[in-house]
Formats: sequence, C-alpha cells, structure tokens
Amino acid sequence: MNQVSENENTQTTVSKSKIKISPSIFSDIVGKLLTLLKKIITIELLNKAFDSTKITSNWIITAFIILTPIFGIIASIKLGGSGDVFLMSLGVSFALIVLQYISKGFVLALDKVIKNSSVTFTTDAFPNAIGLLTIISAIGLFILALFCMNDSLAGGFGMIIGSLVIFILGCTYMTSGIINININENNSPGEDAIGLISYIINGIAIIWPFIYVGVAISGMIFLTTAVINSNNFVTIICLGTGYTYLISAVLLPVYFYITYILYFLLIDILKAVLSIPRKLDALKEDKQ
Repeated sequence: MNQVSENENTQTTVSKSKIKISPSIFSDIVGKLLTLLKKIITIELLNKAFDSTKITSNWIITAFIILTPIFGIIASIKLGGSGDVFLMSLGVSFALIVLQYISKGFVLALDKVIKNSSVTFTTDAFPNAIGLLTIISAIGLFILALFCMNDSLAGGFGMIIGSLVIFILGCTYMTSGIINININENNSPGEDAIGLISYIINGIAIIWPFIYVGVAISGMIFLTTAVINSNNFVTIICLGTGYTYLISAVLLPVYFYITYILYFLLIDILKAVLSIPRKLDALKEDKQ
C-alpha cells in the first residue's frame, strides 16, 4: 500500500511540474527567440558581412564613376540639349574619384579607433535591450514602407533599405564581441549614461559599410527616376538629389571618423569630470 501511495504521489508531482507555467512566459518566449537569433547571426557572420559590404561599396562607387556621365547625357537630351547638366555630371564623376581615394585612408583609421575603444556598463543587460528595441524599430519601419510604396515607390524602397540597415544595427548590438564591453559594478549613473550613449554610437559607426551601400543605392534610385520620368522638373530635382547621395556616401567614412573621435574626446573629458568626486573621496580616506 505504501509503495502504491508513493507512486501516486510521484505521478501527481510530475503532472504538476508538467503544467507549471512561468509568470513571465511571454518574456521567456522573447528571450528564446533572441537566443535563436544570436545563434544564427554570429560575430563571424557579421564580420564577413562587413568585409564583403566594404568591397561592394567600392564597386558601387566605381560603377557610378562610369555611369554618372551617361546619366548626364540622357538628362541633357531630355532637357533639350542642356550642356550644363552634362558638365555637372562630369564634375560629379571626377569628385567621386578624388573622394573615393581620400576616404580609403579614413576607412582604415575608423576601423582601428573602433577596435581600440570600449564602453563600460554596470550590467550586461543594456546590449540585449538596445538590440531588441532596434530590431523592433526596423520591423515597424519595414511594415510602414510597404504601405508607403502605394504613394511613392522610390520613398518606399528607401524606407525598406533603411529598415534593413536598422535591423543589422540591432543584430550588431546583440552580438557579443563586436563592441568591446567592460562591466564595472561601481559605475556612477552618469558613467552608465555615457556608456549607453557610447554603445549606441559604436554600433552606428561599426555598420557604416551598410549605411554607405544604403545611401549609394538610394542615390541610384533617384538617378534612375531622373532619366525614366517625363517631367523635366522631376528630372532636375532627382538628378541633383542622386548626385548628393552619391557624394555623401563616399564621404561617410570621413564623417564617421571625425564625428567618432570628437565624440570620444568629449566623453574622455566627461569621464574625467565624473571621476573627480571618487578621487577626492579616495584622497580623504588616505589622509585618515
């Protein structure tokens, strides 16, 4: 009898454990999905993607160095043989050659300063939170882009490109090892705020090749619109916008490098200021 009752108790315990539901079941599901995403998108995969995108970005600009005068010829014919448009296109093509050469040196410098920098948090909960919110933003922008394509095809495509770049940014935030992180439980709230902003800035700087390609493709969309539409005013606007996008894309490594080093110069000054109270307390303790 005792053995039978023990078996019944065991079965009851097992059945209870099977139907036990976590009070945070939905957040647990989100955690499992993020874990699965981390297994798929690894640091090796992201590094390969960054390297491939850097090569692709150079080829895109090289192609546009050749295509820009052709776009200029077509636009000139559409506008009644305007030679100014063609000369402007030649100038843009020459500018792309010079700026591509200049930006190469800044690419190497940017990669080095990102690799040598680090951010400090009190806890490691920040990366997952920032990554999750960024991915949700990317999904929301993608859905919005689908609705906007009915009104503006070019605008919708631009938003889709933006959503893909933001999704990659979110994956970068959640992939451990991409950004150097130090955990210091003695961080002050101000130091944590600096770490949070620095983490966001680091992620954006790291994915610059994807931003580069996204801006260049957006320029291509505007230039294509310029040569296929029948409205002269739209042709002029799209041509100028497309050229602006291309030049901005080539200059992105320069923008990011200068902004990055100036930002971290400011951060170093702020860290020095925030550490003064701690150093003064340490001096008082030494005197005592």
